[in-house]
Amino acid sequence: MAKKDFVKGLTDKSVAQLKELLEAYQKEYYALTVKNKLRSLTQTHLMKEKRRDIARIKTVLHAKQSS
Repeated sequence: MAKKDFVKGLTDKSVAQLKELLEAYQKEYYALTVKNKLRSLTQTHLMKEKRRDIARIKTVLHAKQSS
């Protein structure tokens, strides 16, 4: 149910806000990958969640830009 609320919140945002959010999530994902490579990341499931959130943001952003 939380992911539906996440997507609902995304549809309410403007294109500029979505781009800022996308950039922030990509930075967080990069930090997670670096930690994973250094073997200091114990919760590897966070990488998968962050990657999927980035895809959700990109999907909503593309839909808003094409319409």
